[in-house]
Amino acid sequence: MLQSEKYDIDRIFRLIVSLITLCLLFLLVYYLRMVLIPFAIAFIIANLLDPVVDLFERIGIPRVISIILVFLIIFGILFLIFFFGIPYIISELSQFSQIFPNYISNIYQLIASKLGEDSTQSVDQYLNKIIENLQSTQFVDTLINYLTNIFSQLLNLIYLLVGSVIVVMYVFFLLRDIHRFRARWLKYIPEKYRDTVQMFVRDTYYYTVTFFRGQLTIVTILGILFAIGFSIVDIRLAILIGFLAGFLNLIPNFGTLVAIIPAVLLAIGRAVEVDGSLLLRIGGVLIVFLVVQLIQDMILIPTIMGKRTGLRPATILFSVFVWGKLLGFLGVILAIPLTCLTKVYFARFVLKEKPVSLEMEKKE
Repeated sequence: MLQSEKYDIDRIFRLIVSLITLCLLFLLVYYLRMVLIPFAIAFIIANLLDPVVDLFERIGIPRVISIILVFLIIFGILFLIFFFGIPYIISELSQFSQIFPNYISNIYQLIASKLGEDSTQSVDQYLNKIIENLQSTQFVDTLINYLTNIFSQLLNLIYLLVGSVIVVMYVFFLLRDIHRFRARWLKYIPEKYRDTVQMFVRDTYYYTVTFFRGQLTIVTILGILFAIGFSIVDIRLAILIGFLAGFLNLIPNFGTLVAIIPAVLLAIGRAVEVDGSLLLRIGGVLIVFLVVQLIQDMILIPTIMGKRTGLRPATILFSVFVWGKLLGFLGVILAIPLTCLTKVYFARFVLKEKPVSLEMEKKE
């Protein structure tokens, strides 16, 4: 009886100590979040780039040279994007800001012609006032200056520059030593906990890296498909809206929900501006979304992701909001890894499931 009571007291004491330690660790991470953000970003990037570096290394190129080659390729791609992409985006936004008042006016006239004059007189004066303001050169100049200033400020922020340099340095050193770290980290864990911790870390790492690698591949393909589709339908800002829709699908289906409204509005404006084929253009935009969604659900996700992550879109969206609220921007960055960590803990220690990473590795 006494031994049972001691055992219960000992378990309760350990549980309390564990909870206190966990809370202190959480507070420490929150306190150091600004310091940890560059490292967290670098850690994710390093794990995404590691297979590419390994590929160069397998063909006989030293690892350090392989890392430098990967960096040169990435910086080259970014340079091309900024050199050709940014001027295009600024030009498109500038042109769109100039014709935007006509969009509003034409859409209003279309609605008025469909509903009749009596139905639109009550809002006629209000809309005319808005159109007059939109047509003023001050609005156009203000919009262009605002967009230009945002871009200039982002480029000139010293903190962003320093942070980027730190991230690049972290990525370089992580890529250089990542295999050495993977081989040695387990030695720092007490022997009786090694098997459990190893399986726990392997599963979490497997879920997280699989998600990011697969999702980055998917959103790149989606961005290209959306951009091509919108260009065929012939709406303004087709490439910008297309790649925005693709990129926002890092949270599955989120990009589609966000982009569909501006895409439809641009289709309406373009229809009124060019030929008046309203239903045809709106239908074209909706068909683009439908076709891309079908390609994503029936081809891309089963082929690239399979069932390896087990994270549902609603779970991902919820986790981003929750961890973002708890840890700020660091929580947004680490939302997927932390959610995977929680999922693995529940699966391994509550449901007593087998290690997922080992099962998937056997299948692959």
